Amino acid sequence: MSSAEQMRRAIRGNALTTLWLILDRAASGVPPTRKEICRAVGCASKNSAQEILAKLEKLGLIRVDRGCSRGIVPTCKFIPVEELYGDGGDRDTAGQG
Repeated sequence: MSSAEQMRRAIRGNALTTLWLILDRAASGVPPTRKEICRAVGCASKNSAQEILAKLEKLGLIRVDRGCSRGIVPTCKFIPVEELYGDGGDRDTAGQG
């Protein structure tokens, strides 16, 4: 795998982790700060978190209210695992019994 492909996968993974964090925290009513996002994805720079947020916003998955430390609003719905899979038991995603 090329280094460019590795970078794309890392960015994708960080974006998914960030989106999960935003959705999870929004459900409790307190969105994460950029510093908390940095800790979650393991980056040192708040600019890295801002780049991830910009990508998620461009995709229409979140809205970022400027000038507010916790101004990250999801535009998609968080669905708990229990709601997706009933009691959280068998998670056969391949469609095989």
